[in-house]
Amino acid sequence: LGRKQSLQALSLGVNAYYMFGNIVNSQSSIFPSSGYAFNTRSVSALRMEGYNLNYGVQYAFSIDSTKRKKLKEPIKILVGTTFSYRTNLSAQTDSIAYSYFTNFLGQDVVKDTIQYVQGAKGKLSIPLSIGFGLGFKKGDRWTVATDYAIQNWSNYKAFNQSPGYKNSMRASLGLQYIPDKEGTYLTRVNYRLGVRYVKSKLVIK
Repeated sequence: LGRKQSLQALSLGVNAYYMFGNIVNSQSSIFPSSGYAFNTRSVSALRMEGYNLNYGVQYAFSIDSTKRKKLKEPIKILVGTTFSYRTNLSAQTDSIAYSYFTNFLGQDVVKDTIQYVQGAKGKLSIPLSIGFGLGFKKGDRWTVATDYAIQNWSNYKAFNQSPGYKNSMRASLGLQYIPDKEGTYLTRVNYRLGVRYVKSKLVIK
């Protein structure tokens, strides 16, 4: 490829996004058969906000012929990668923990407040992520694409505490077939088949 063609085959992209929202967690320890132990409950409300950038690079090139003959349908190959840096979100949390018992009417009666925190400020550390993609397109009929992405969730921290996440992974493969773009409706339909495998960041016993 010439210099001009090489530049036309290269694509660069940037996504900017702003994240915000609330997360409410509630945990309870209940002793229904004991008259000597009080139940406990803890509730936390987390508010967060921040922005991040996601970058992408893609390069495309075509193969029209081999050393022996010219191909009937050119093959287009696309190679790409995406990545985002580690970023910190501003966060604020309110939390309360208390002991209680349930009366004969089924109502919870607070016995004592164990902990109360309001407006505690901190950071959420969103880890680095990176992905790779590869695609093949033969003429206007066949397209095959695959991608692989990982994110380093083992380095995630909230208020300098690690919840014990593991690194996440996603792998996918897709196939598309168009019988005839100029034919009848059924031959113009995009027939697609795909499979995806995901490993979550959650550690489930």
